[in-house]
Amino acid sequence: MAKKLPHPSLDIVDSHGTELTGKNIVLCVAGSVAAYKSIELARLLMRHGANVKCVMSNASTKLIKPDYMKWATGNNVITKLTGVIWSILNWPITRDLIY
Repeated sequence: MAKKLPHPSLDIVDSHGTELTGKNIVLCVAGSVAAYKSIELARLLMRHGANVKCVMSNASTKLIKPDYMKWATGNNVITKLTGVIWSILNWPITRDLIY
């Protein structure tokens, strides 16, 4: 069985500091022009040590593709309201900040 390699985006974690090491952040992206900055924000949070998971509204997926956020964070992106989203949002122990 082939060994699964870590996502290349994880190479930047802690490269600017460790203030957010061990923190889980849910980055919620809405359908405004600010969605374009969400990729940069996710990467900056990771550079300071955070594990970033992204939730995107339907409108935001028309501005930027979910694949871009997956590339940026190394995590799957949530684009539909299913049981997966509730497991992230309803469990305080699984995330430190929703932004």
